[in-house]
Amino acid sequence: MTISDLATKMDTNRNLVAKYLDLLLISGQVEMEVVGAAKVYFLSHRVPMSSVLEFSSDMVIVLILSKNIAGK
Repeated sequence: MTISDLATKMDTNRNLVAKYLDLLLISGQVEMEVVGAAKVYFLSHRVPMSSVLEFSSDMVIVLILSKNIAGK
């Protein structure tokens, strides 16, 4: 489904939908891949850092080379 399709179904402006998708991308709630001339958005499977920091500001997080959190 394109941004234009979403805008039509939501009865809103295409630019507004694109703006909100960009905000969701910045906040880490969605991810985007470019496929040809299209941008494909999908729900993110990662946890935004802001959500992790809400648990404790004293937490130490170690990232390993693959950008995953080390340890359990």
